[in-house]
Amino acid sequence: MGGVDFYKLPGIDAARQEASGAAAEDSPAQGISELTAEVGTEMLEVMTGNPDAFGVQTGYPSLDHLLIGFQPGQLITIGSRTGVGKTAFALNLALNAAASGSRVLFATLATSGKEIAQRLICAQAMVRIDDFRSGRISPEEMACINEAVGELDELDILVADTPRMNVEHLAGSCRKMAEGATRPLVVVDFLQLMHMEDSKAYRGNRAVEIADIMAELKAIARELGIVMVVLSQLNRPDYGKPDALRPRPWQLTGSAAIEQMSDIVMLLDKSETEAEAARDDRPDFGITRVILAKNNSGPNGEVDLMYLPTSCKFYEVQ
Repeated sequence: MGGVDFYKLPGIDAARQEASGAAAEDSPAQGISELTAEVGTEMLEVMTGNPDAFGVQTGYPSLDHLLIGFQPGQLITIGSRTGVGKTAFALNLALNAAASGSRVLFATLATSGKEIAQRLICAQAMVRIDDFRSGRISPEEMACINEAVGELDELDILVADTPRMNVEHLAGSCRKMAEGATRPLVVVDFLQLMHMEDSKAYRGNRAVEIADIMAELKAIARELGIVMVVLSQLNRPDYGKPDALRPRPWQLTGSAAIEQMSDIVMLLDKSETEAEAARDDRPDFGITRVILAKNNSGPNGEVDLMYLPTSCKFYEVQ
């Protein structure tokens, strides 16, 4: 870009040097004997079936089998194109995690906190969200809604509704929610709306800024021992290529660092029409395919889910 090294822009390079110096002072090395003892203890906990050893469960058995749950300190990216359902899927993950005892922070930059609450109520009550919003609710459905609100009140779910949230604000919210929390989970919806506090210093270079955002999110997750889930848009496919409709990690919008920094990358895929679904290389109509495209802790794979609009929920296809 005109010979400018964006990794040495005024302000950014100095901040990196300062952070590097602080890290050198605050990161004492551990002896290998300490680490092997920790690993051995964790292995025994898994063998004895301690639920805490399996991290944050997604609520989908086949996915949990591949992941062994989300582990503290992991940065997980969930990507899809617009309209495939990544926010709905993330809300299902949040509900399932909270129901199993996790504290959840849902940081929404894309929609209002009130809309998130509506979606959670409808998912819990198994009521269509368009009926909920229009007031077309039967007495039986109202009873389900009242019961769902009571159940949600018992769950440890926090919603941060800040349209212009930057990484520094998120870090503060994460520190507060992580205090005394059991298996804390943070969901950020979504990455491309986030900025660094000194965003102007990047001079519009979003690739570098998104790379730094991902690095900061990963550092927050590791420092606080939380699971960090970030939602991401995908670029439009090149329809002229074979198998173009299948999402790929390199299509994550903004920077190659999204894939590189993530411990886990899950991509959501679905067929838009019945004609598309009839193809051998596409998911069946009505199926949302979770493609585990990167998994630093185990194998990759695919899990098929069915989204039911009548319940606002995803269910695993057996």
